[in-house]
Amino acid sequence: MAITADYAMQDMRSVDFHYEKNNTEHRTAGISTKRLIVRRGQPFHITVQFNRNKYDPDVDRFKLIAQTGPNPSETLGTKILFSPSDSINKRRWSAVAVTSSNTKLSLNVHSAPNAKIGR
Repeated sequence: MAITADYAMQDMRSVDFHYEKNNTEHRTAGISTKRLIVRRGQPFHITVQFNRNKYDPDVDRFKLIAQTGPNPSETLGTKILFSPSDSINKRRWSAVAVTSSNTKLSLNVHSAPNAKIGR
């Protein structure tokens, strides 16, 4: 998964995918804890760190990008763009802000139960 923003990219410092925690919860830690491997239709947690002051949902607009394969395509369903919202939708990719403090934003992300799989 990648992350992008509608505002200047330099405002975003990093994304923590919590590989070990998420992969353990998704029973994929035996495969790897050095990259995110999650199961379809199950939530996972990420933290976005910004280069500036506190995250403001009314100002800070960004989209998450879930993609797989060598040539991700929205048409083929191997690239999905979505924005955080107020609630999780278990039928599609969705995300909701859990906490924000100083320069960090924690998100719960829910993958679609019919998400394309790949490397």
